[in-house]
Amino acid sequence: MGDKVFLTTAVAENQKKPKPGDWTPGEGGIMTAFFGNYRKPPAIDYRWLVVCLDRASGKILWEQTAYSGKPRVPIHAQNSYATETLVTDGERLIAYFGMIGVFCYDLEGKLLWTKDLGSYPTQMDWGSGSSPVIEGDLVFIQCDNDKSSFLVALNKLNGEEVWRAERNERSNWGTPLVWKNDSRTELVTAGGTKMRSYDPATGKLLWEMAGSGRCSTSPVATDKLLFVYSGDRLTGQRGLLAAIKPGASGDISLTGTESTGDFVAWSINFTGHAVSSPIAVNDCLFVMIQQAGIVTCLDANTGKQHYRQRLPGAAGLTASPWLWAIRYFAWTKLDRHLFWQPSPRTTCSKPTNSPTKCFGRRRPLPETDFSSAASIICIASSDSVPAACFCFYDRCTALARGWAFS
Repeated sequence: MGDKVFLTTAVAENQKKPKPGDWTPGEGGIMTAFFGNYRKPPAIDYRWLVVCLDRASGKILWEQTAYSGKPRVPIHAQNSYATETLVTDGERLIAYFGMIGVFCYDLEGKLLWTKDLGSYPTQMDWGSGSSPVIEGDLVFIQCDNDKSSFLVALNKLNGEEVWRAERNERSNWGTPLVWKNDSRTELVTAGGTKMRSYDPATGKLLWEMAGSGRCSTSPVATDKLLFVYSGDRLTGQRGLLAAIKPGASGDISLTGTESTGDFVAWSINFTGHAVSSPIAVNDCLFVMIQQAGIVTCLDANTGKQHYRQRLPGAAGLTASPWLWAIRYFAWTKLDRHLFWQPSPRTTCSKPTNSPTKCFGRRRPLPETDFSSAASIICIASSDSVPAACFCFYDRCTALARGWAFS
């Protein structure tokens, strides 16, 4: 334990690489992107891989092919067929490849079980993106699509279905959050129609709150507050960002001009297309805007804005930031990273390509759907103060995501 990094990828011979203006690796173009599910997936065979690396050296320890065949659905050019992030409980590794299925391995690469959850159309053929979550003996997967959305709990030992909750939702891409607060443990899901919380053991609905249209971001939380965001269905450009208190029940939707409620600490109408999930740290909530490379820092307790600033050198933010006091793992297409000490004051560093900022070795990974030179980089801060790490890349360049560490 503690010496491995796991990742997923999807590879094909002579696979098409994206160009500015591309909407999909399959057939179709800008008109079909907006006016229906008329595109076709790539007519070539892919291999969906699970890879284990040595964390210190980057050496490949093992590689398993989870599935081989043609993709079942088309995707957006900035998505990939291995977008979902793996999850591990320290004994098992769960890889979810969207419309291909769920695959469980032990940490030595032995396949334990598989589960096919079906194939469904998504909004404008953008593909899937919600990652699995483990809590206790259950694996939770949120499959929101344009045909038959659901949240399912699988037994992590054998893949058998424990419970399923049908969802009145269209396509969303957020990952469920297990929120352990002072009142109870909740399974929270982002939704364009409604934000919802479930009992993880039974799938019983605990509370719901009206959303703004669609969700690309995942819920995040402290032990005291839960933060949820959804944008409008077509563009994702504006919507409700809210902080929820523990212990809610029933419908807690705001009405009219309300910005607070019995279980809503604060809410604002947030403008900007957020794809990467926010991060809550040091009583601050950081929200990233995809197109412009802008970060907004809010007071996590009140929603008051501390600052809104364009990150130096950032063209687009789609990979989510995350925090660890010692080390940071990040995917980067442009071999560029940015980190700072999270606080109410701007302390952004300039982006750098310098290998002196990294430890261990950079190891190019197998080419993914849309990544010809993706690297995994381990970044250390210069002192013990936590820092937030961002990956960003040009809007017209796609990046496959999906990894876990133990």
